[in-house]
Amino acid sequence: MTQRWIYFFGNHQADGSGEIKHLIGGKGASLADMTRAGLNVPPGFTISAECCDYYYKHGKTWPDGLEAELRTSLQRLEDLAGRKFGVGAQPLLVAVRSGAAQSMPGMMDTLLNVGDPSQGDAWTALKTAIDAVFESWHSERALAYRKHHQINDLLGTAVTVQTMCPAEVAGILFTANPVNEADEIIMEAAPGLGEAIVLGKVTPDRFVLDKGSLAFKERVLADPEAGASLADGQIQELAQLGLRVETHFQSPCDIEWALFGGQFFLLQSRPIRFKGSAGTPISLVDQENARAREVAALKAMAEPTGTVWARFNLSEILPEPTPMTWSIVRQFMSGKGGFGQMYRDLGFDPDPALDEIGMFDLICGRPYCNLSREPRMQYKNLPFEHNFAFLKKNPDKAIYPQATFNPRRAGLMFFFKVPLLFLKMWWSQIKQQQLIRTFVDDFTQHIVPNYLALVEKAERVNLGALSSEEVVRHLNEAIQLTLFDFARHSLKPTALAALMLANLERAFAARLQPVDMKPAEAMAIGLQKAQTALRELMMGAHPDEHTDLAAGIRALREGRLSKDEFLKRFGHRGSQEMELSKPRWAEDHTVLDRMTQSANQPGAQATGSAVAATPSLARRAGVDDAWQMAWFKLADEARLLPNQRPAVEAELRRLQTYMGLRETAKHHLMRGYALIRRGLLELDRRYQLDGGVFDLTITDLAALARLPEGKTPTEHLETVDKNRRQRAIALSLTAPTVLFSDDLNAIGRQAAFEGAGVLQGTPLSAGIVEGTAWVLDDVAGAEMPVEPYILVCPSTDPAWVPLFVQARGLVMETGGMLSHGAIVAREFGLPAVAGIANVHRRIKTGQRLRMDGGTGAVQIVAG
Repeated sequence: MTQRWIYFFGNHQADGSGEIKHLIGGKGASLADMTRAGLNVPPGFTISAECCDYYYKHGKTWPDGLEAELRTSLQRLEDLAGRKFGVGAQPLLVAVRSGAAQSMPGMMDTLLNVGDPSQGDAWTALKTAIDAVFESWHSERALAYRKHHQINDLLGTAVTVQTMCPAEVAGILFTANPVNEADEIIMEAAPGLGEAIVLGKVTPDRFVLDKGSLAFKERVLADPEAGASLADGQIQELAQLGLRVETHFQSPCDIEWALFGGQFFLLQSRPIRFKGSAGTPISLVDQENARAREVAALKAMAEPTGTVWARFNLSEILPEPTPMTWSIVRQFMSGKGGFGQMYRDLGFDPDPALDEIGMFDLICGRPYCNLSREPRMQYKNLPFEHNFAFLKKNPDKAIYPQATFNPRRAGLMFFFKVPLLFLKMWWSQIKQQQLIRTFVDDFTQHIVPNYLALVEKAERVNLGALSSEEVVRHLNEAIQLTLFDFARHSLKPTALAALMLANLERAFAARLQPVDMKPAEAMAIGLQKAQTALRELMMGAHPDEHTDLAAGIRALREGRLSKDEFLKRFGHRGSQEMELSKPRWAEDHTVLDRMTQSANQPGAQATGSAVAATPSLARRAGVDDAWQMAWFKLADEARLLPNQRPAVEAELRRLQTYMGLRETAKHHLMRGYALIRRGLLELDRRYQLDGGVFDLTITDLAALARLPEGKTPTEHLETVDKNRRQRAIALSLTAPTVLFSDDLNAIGRQAAFEGAGVLQGTPLSAGIVEGTAWVLDDVAGAEMPVEPYILVCPSTDPAWVPLFVQARGLVMETGGMLSHGAIVAREFGLPAVAGIANVHRRIKTGQRLRMDGGTGAVQIVAG
């Protein structure tokens, strides 16, 4: 039997259907199904995705028989249209579109008006257009999209050839609100072809109708003077047509349409992807149930005198941990983990009650510091607190708060223990001073070499040769080594630097305070001066050359360090590296490749560390000169005597050393952390969890490892789906930066944006995020930042997709609900806002933004 390559649709008949979506793709299947349902669809045909597969497996050639089928199908189109392809005064023109079995909006090419006689031979143009769609299957944007969404095992893209509809007005229609799933119909319309809307090149008219009554709820015209692109009667007709499509597919749909000659034509339909887990809608009921559970849990753990939770510290490096990451990091940050052991080594006395729970809670999928427990991580018996009433009046003070002594919290026995407690505190200070003097040498000469020897030994283990239970054992050993045994030491540079800095601030504040002022005011001014001066003196701090990530990235970008050498030193690092589900740079070079694009010129790169080190030495020499000048200035202002200066300078130099050492310590910690990820990936591979191992917890792994390899882990897959969905719902809830136990209903409450720095646009994709703005006019030559960002731009087309991988949100000047940026933002789960005039001129790169994709508000928080 001859292989079939093409499936025709038109005149209410279709060869294909949704049952062969794997061959004709989502677009081809929806067009075939709508044609069968009697809906007004321009006729066309779909070339099977098997042809794309053949194209790449056989030197980019077509399979036998495809060209003959193409000619036959084109003849059928000519017969239906009554016009010849590419011939005559009114030739038949076609659109050539991509369409894989899994939706990848905008990732592959679309070519319009193919067959236009002014562009040469029509048949050659059609074959070239089909090849272009096949080629786009392996475009940078398509590869990045499939990698991000873990889309594997597809044959390739199908190609749909469809009669061009010379639209007078075109646009899109949503039969439900894709941002919040409200029962309303949303339409966007603009004169001409709908491609301008999809690419975000125009801001369309926007109409919102109640889904039940079809009454108008909102009407926003792009150009009020020109009037609406559709009459009210046409809007009602189109809404009813959309409801017919939804009824047919039994799912809310987004529909591309065109108006020509008084008739509406349907060009595409696909299910709406709400912001949820695996495309499953998150309903208001889901959110309310999750909110109620969060509130109940927090009420149970709040203290009678009130508890404050603040999102700082851990949340800065781990903003939205997966279940696996949180189950491991929570151990690390507990009283018995490396964090608690570090405090004990410094002479503190943490409350044993924190050995399991630590001082961080996960609220709405985000880590919060519990300020009722935080002081107890240092001393279990001292009555230190974060005063609830004070923080309620000054919520900004809850970010990096200072605990205060409150004797009223102490019981009667406390005063009998005071002598012992003071002895412990005195002994703690003695230990800290001893550590400050000896720790650097001990850490660099003994602790790090011993740790790295164990890490290197673990890296050489062939996990593939181990049983699953042995892999779990190896994983637990890596956790113990990294997050317990080594972390108790690697965290000390930060803690010791903080102690030294606090002592120096107090000492300099006393010397820098003005005279003839009230003591409290004078001390506040002195403290501010001291902090400013000390910040300047810390600027020159840097880790050693081989662990200096910032210098390494700079050298890589400038071509002074080869990618191989960079990966040898820093391959275990990565973006969002505390999240175990995120790849390390050694696994995924995408970010590095983008960073080096502008440096990849002949002769620009050099290998080896000597070349890379030279400019940094000159730079550091300049920094040292600036440091000396800043130090002399501070010493003069503080009226230090000549015999006092050497000791103080030595202390400042020691502080600089510790500031650099903390980055060195983190660098080594992350190498062991990569071992943990390696073990998790091995289990994920064995049981074909497709990334689901990160939606389990560490306690799930023992039972998983007992399953025979090759056996489907049904219960664990159910747990993956449940945890993934619960996390998606939790993260869809609005959560304030500071949460008070007497106002837990702040969870889920829409945040109010205040101040002159608020820009109001059109909501495209729900979610609230904060981040640093990265403003681009053009994607060409863009060097992607290392850390996540909020992308601000005029509009996007498919060439921008690689930049979405690192993005936390999207703000555009133009674009509607079905603009490319809006669709892909929802696919990536990014909040998105459009419709802010000159937004890429009003916001600057580096400014801190807070955006709400559900309301369309963008706030400039800082900068």
